[in-house]
Amino acid sequence: DALTAELSKAAVERSGAEGILQGARKALEEEQKALEAARETLCQKTLELKRCGGDMTGTEIREKADEIRSKDNRTAIMKKTYEKIKEKVTCLEEDYQKIKENQTSLLLGLHSLEGKINTIREDLKSREEKLKSLTGGYAAQELLGKVREQIRALKDNVEKAAAVRDKKAKEREKAAQNLAEVQAAYTALQDNKTRLSEVIDARVRKNLFASRIEAREALLPGPEQEALEREIGKYREERTRLQLEQKRLEEILGEERITKENWLILEEEFSRLKLEAEKARENRVRAEKDLEDLKDKHARWQELEKERKKMVERQEKLEDLKRLFAGNAFVEYVAEEKLASVALEASSRLGSLTRHRYALEVDGEGGFVIRDDANGGLRRPVNSLSGGETFLASLALALALSTQVQLKGRYPLEFFFLDEGFGSLDQETLELALNTLEKLRLEQLTVGVISHVPEIRTRLPRRLIVEPPRPGVSGTRVRLEQA
Repeated sequence: DALTAELSKAAVERSGAEGILQGARKALEEEQKALEAARETLCQKTLELKRCGGDMTGTEIREKADEIRSKDNRTAIMKKTYEKIKEKVTCLEEDYQKIKENQTSLLLGLHSLEGKINTIREDLKSREEKLKSLTGGYAAQELLGKVREQIRALKDNVEKAAAVRDKKAKEREKAAQNLAEVQAAYTALQDNKTRLSEVIDARVRKNLFASRIEAREALLPGPEQEALEREIGKYREERTRLQLEQKRLEEILGEERITKENWLILEEEFSRLKLEAEKARENRVRAEKDLEDLKDKHARWQELEKERKKMVERQEKLEDLKRLFAGNAFVEYVAEEKLASVALEASSRLGSLTRHRYALEVDGEGGFVIRDDANGGLRRPVNSLSGGETFLASLALALALSTQVQLKGRYPLEFFFLDEGFGSLDQETLELALNTLEKLRLEQLTVGVISHVPEIRTRLPRRLIVEPPRPGVSGTRVRLEQA
């Protein structure tokens, strides 16, 4: 296979080399033709130059000389190209000869390998016939598979036999162990039987019976025997209890002894104490019942106390309302609350307009004060503000008041007008105020501005221009401009 691949590769290289060689030869022939044509053209032009040289001017002669020189250059370049192509063709012919020699050697090697392959095939055929005679016509792989299956089956049988042998050995050991345990139990039972027989004989003799048969005949029936055993058990328990009580009393009395008269006195005292204990128990039950009644009454009292506190609190609120409604107190109270709400909204607006430098607060007399947060929260009167700052504070109050009107009114406030006030603002403050008004437009509120400041005119999207009247020409004119 490797030799075939080498031959195929050599054939491909040979075909490629022949193609390249033919192309080079064709290009060489074309270059030769072009060179011959150039030579003929040069000769013709030379003859024409000689023939017409007397009639041509100096300029024409120079042009013809330049043309001839250019063609000579082209001819020189073509000669060089021809030489290079010729050298390349020579190299290609040499490579072609090498490829032909390599192909010849490869063909010789191929013939040699084909002979070896035929020899190997004949040897393989003789060996296959010998193998067929040995295997009886079956394939060796098939026979090998059957032998492996038989070996696997034999191994499985051996493993199963070993498992059965181990299982039987374990069962035999377990049976031997059980036999030893049964024998030991039998020996223990025999010993126990002998011991019990001796005990029974001793009990029979102790109870004055002549034999076991006489003792068996003296046995009571089952129910009578059980009743007697219960009575005996009760007697033994009572005897044990009395013995313990006697021992306790002896420890209490010590060396002292009680006479019959003292005993009677103690019995009377015991009866009296017993009656008192019964009365005390009754009193305790009565006291527990009274305690339950008291708990119920206490719970009811707590409920009533809660209701009383609620009534007192309600009465205090009514008293407060009564005081508020006296004269103008209630109106002043509502005005103070509303003013505080407006001041809170205005403070937020003013903080946005002044970059959180100023805030508005209500003083104790119902007026406004400025909190200067840039100076540590210092309170100062509103008349200490500059003209621009006063306008911003007024704008914040107006916006807060319009918000309160929208909250309480049945219909929303859709228009908001500002009349002047922008002329005292510097450029930065004016820009901030206009940005705030543009944000109000985003809050579904139309803002109208009345002003003579040119900067405001350029910032407004729609402008209503009012022109004053001109005597003898026209009256007041109003026109609408769009940004």
